[in-house]
Amino acid sequence: MSASSGRPELLVDHGSGSEGNLAGPPVGRVSADVTVATCATGSPLAHGAPRCELRVEHDALAERLAARSSIDLVRRGALTGFAGFIVSGLAVKLGFDRWFSTRPTRFVGPPVIFFSALALALVLVSFAARYVLYARRRMQVEDAQFARMQELRSRLELDP
Repeated sequence: MSASSGRPELLVDHGSGSEGNLAGPPVGRVSADVTVATCATGSPLAHGAPRCELRVEHDALAERLAARSSIDLVRRGALTGFAGFIVSGLAVKLGFDRWFSTRPTRFVGPPVIFFSALALALVLVSFAARYVLYARRRMQVEDAQFARMQELRSRLELDP
């Protein structure tokens, strides 16, 4: 704490300059009420919104859109759909061997494995459809956010 003002002081290291950076002032003391220049200097745009508020919204949208979560849902749906396709092929083969095979050594026991494979295939296909539907909804939201970010970029004159 500073004896004169009663405010806490922070130590600030401006770098020693030994890493090839420009040498700054030596380590010094800065009072805690020093603030970074923020929206107070922003100039209003045509629609009345301060420039820095638009920039903050732009940065938040850019961070949110950096990784599209809908792609992960599409991938998960495709993998689940592929597994459902494989298991449904297994169920068809088991059903064919149980009821339509003409081999003398065909399986004549209860069709428990067939019904289990059929149930698993239906569950996997329903999950795949659910993932794809969620991905489409998420893509619509991401597209709307991307359009908003493009509008902000044009209003902030970030694109040439």
